[in-house]
Amino acid sequence: IVVFNDNQAKENGGAVLLDRDCVVNIIENSSVDFDSNRGRMGGAVYLSNYTNFTIDDYTLVTFTNNTALLGGSLFVTNNSVTTVEGSSVVQFNINRARYGGAILFQNTSVIRFEEQSKVTFKNNAATVIGGAMCSFRTSNTFFAQHSTVLYYNNSAEFGESIYTNYSSSVMVTANVTVKFNNNTARWYGGVPYSNKYGYSDIAFDSNGTVTCSDTINLPACINQVCFCQDFDYVLDSLTSNTHIDLKINVTLSSIITLPNLYNISIIGYDNPIVNCNSNGGVKFVHCHNCTIEGITWDGCGLKYTNGSTVPAIEFYNSTNIIIQICTFQHSVGQ
Repeated sequence: IVVFNDNQAKENGGAVLLDRDCVVNIIENSSVDFDSNRGRMGGAVYLSNYTNFTIDDYTLVTFTNNTALLGGSLFVTNNSVTTVEGSSVVQFNINRARYGGAILFQNTSVIRFEEQSKVTFKNNAATVIGGAMCSFRTSNTFFAQHSTVLYYNNSAEFGESIYTNYSSSVMVTANVTVKFNNNTARWYGGVPYSNKYGYSDIAFDSNGTVTCSDTINLPACINQVCFCQDFDYVLDSLTSNTHIDLKINVTLSSIITLPNLYNISIIGYDNPIVNCNSNGGVKFVHCHNCTIEGITWDGCGLKYTNGSTVPAIEFYNSTNIIIQICTFQHSVGQ
C-alpha cells in the first residue's frame, strides 16, 4: 500500500509530477491512495510532454479530496497517456477544481480504461465546467469492453459530469455500462456537455449502454452520441444531418419548432411513447428529408382557450417527409 496524503505544490502536481518522456507503472495487485493533496494543475498527479502513466491489472487506486485550479486529482497534457489496465478499480471521490473536478486533460492527451476496469466518479465538483471530467483540444478518453463507469453526485456550473470541446471525445466500446445518477449543473445540464451543440462527442459502440437517474431524463442517442437529457431540450438542440435513437418513454412538455433543417430522423426502438399531456408537439418549418418511425405519440398537440389547435406534428413548407409505424392517440390538435 502506498499513500500520498496532505502534500502540496505551489505549482503543479500536489503529490506527483511527471514530465518529458517519463514512464511510470503502478504494478499489478497494488493499492495506492492519493488523499487531500493540492496543486495548481493536478491536485494529486500532473503528467506532461509524452509521459506514460500506467495502472496495471488488479490494482486499486483512489483519488480523494484533492484540489486544484485545473484537474482536481489528475491533470494530463501535451501528448501524455494514462492507461488503466484490465480488472483494476479507480475511484475519484470528492475532488475539487475550477475546471475538471476530478480530471482535466488537453493537447492531444489520452486516457484509456481497459477491459473489465471499473471507474467511479462520485461527489466531485467544478466551480466552472466539468464536474467529473474536462477535456480540451483533441484529447480522448476510451472505455474498453466490459468496463463499468459510474457518475454519481458530480456537479458543475456547466457540464455536470463531462465537458469536452475542440474535437475532444469520449469513446465507449462494446459491452460497456455507463450510469449517471443525481449529477447537477446550473447551466446546460445535459450529461455530457459540449460547447458546440449542447452535448459532447460521447459515442456508444455495439452493446454499450447508458442509464439515467430518473424517467424524465432519457438515454437519447444522436448520431450514435448518447446522453441523459430532457426530451424538450434534445429536440430544441437539433441540427441538420441528425439521427435520434429514442429508447424509452419520454415527456414532451412544449411545442418545439424546428426551422430550416434537413436530413432529420427520429427512430423509436421497442415502441417508446412520447407523452405530451395535451401541451406538446413538434413543428417542422422549411425542413427537408425528415423521418419519424416507431413511436407512439400520446396526448400531443395543443388547444388554446380561443378554440384554435396545434397538431401533434406539423410540417410547414417542408418536403420529403416519411412517417411510418407510428401511433397517434388522444391528440387534441387537428
